[in-house]
Amino acid sequence: MHYPTSHFRGLDQAAEEAFLRAYQSLIIFEGERPTVRFSRDAAEIFRQLAELRRKNWSTSTHWNQTAEQVGLAGELAVQFYLGISAETAMAEFKAGLMGDQGHDVEALGLKLDVKSTRGSALKFKFSRTNSHASRADGFIFTYVENEGFEMRVQLLGWSHRAKVKPHLRDDGQRFFVRMETLRREGALHLVRQLRNA
Repeated sequence: MHYPTSHFRGLDQAAEEAFLRAYQSLIIFEGERPTVRFSRDAAEIFRQLAELRRKNWSTSTHWNQTAEQVGLAGELAVQFYLGISAETAMAEFKAGLMGDQGHDVEALGLKLDVKSTRGSALKFKFSRTNSHASRADGFIFTYVENEGFEMRVQLLGWSHRAKVKPHLRDDGQRFFVRMETLRREGALHLVRQLRNA
C-alpha cells in the first residue's frame, strides 16, 4: 500500500499502524555481523517516513533524501536487533522529528549513535559542525543495501568514541572514517555484545 508523505505528517492512526506493522515485520539473520531484512512493503513505508525528517538542521549543509533513508534504515535495524519494541521505536522516531538527541540507542550504559552507509568503500561520515556527535559515547556502524525492492541492513560492529576519534580524516566537507581502518586498528566490537548485556 502506498502512503503519501502528507499522510504521515502528523503520524495519524493509519500512519502509526503502518509504522508498527512494518517494524514488526523485520527479520534478523544471525551471524558475526547480523543482518536485518526489510520486506518490500516495510522498505517502502520507511522510505516515505524518511521524508518527514526533511529539515534544514543547523548541523547539516543540505538535506539528502538517500542519506536520510539510509540513516533511518540503520537506526531501525539496530533498534529491532537490540529488542526495542515497535512502540518505543515509533515514539523515538516521532521525538526525533523535533530534533536530534545526539544518540540513537542506549546499551551497556552507553549512549550510541548509529552511523550508516551504502557505499562499497564503507566510509562513514561525521558532520564537521555536528556538536551532537560529541554527546555519543560510541557508534554502531551499519551497511545498508537494496536487494530489488527490499532492503538489508548489516550490523558491522560498534566502537567507543575515543577509539574512533584518532582515525577520523577530513575530506574538506566533513570528517569520515573507513571500516577497514577500524578493523585494522582493533577498534571494532561485535554488535551482539550490546544485545547480550
